[in-house]
Amino acid sequence: MNKELLFELPEVLSKPKVVSNFFTKDMFARVKQAVTDTGMGTDRLPFHTMLARWESPINFDEETEAHCLQRAKEIFNDNTLKKAYFYTVRYQIKDGCIPHLWEHMDQNGTQTTIDITVENTAKWGLRVEGEDFNQIPNEAVAFCRSATYPF
Repeated sequence: MNKELLFELPEVLSKPKVVSNFFTKDMFARVKQAVTDTGMGTDRLPFHTMLARWESPINFDEETEAHCLQRAKEIFNDNTLKKAYFYTVRYQIKDGCIPHLWEHMDQNGTQTTIDITVENTAKWGLRVEGEDFNQIPNEAVAFCRSATYPF
């Protein structure tokens, strides 16, 4: 595998950043409803037994998507950012399957990420660059993929 750096990634955020109250109260209620509407937690979507989770792409209303992009531009101090995608995951004990994730790096194909917690009844944290973040609802952790990370 060629590990040669083909191009420089700009430094848009030097370390992970916690953002409280990412959404307004009304918008967060709509986001929670959109997550419910995906069908995660029901038989409408397949349950991934190895990871004990449901996963789904998700669509939001135009105002919510615009809000997310604007917040991202502010957080990363980069007005050139474009929306890549929204994705949602729900971990849950089901049929004896217990959620367990090994330490890993998501392979999402974007340089910047904003991980927003909708619900965290398990008090399960997010680890970014060796630091643990135990998010509460409507809290986000923003971070950048390192240019030196071996993909």
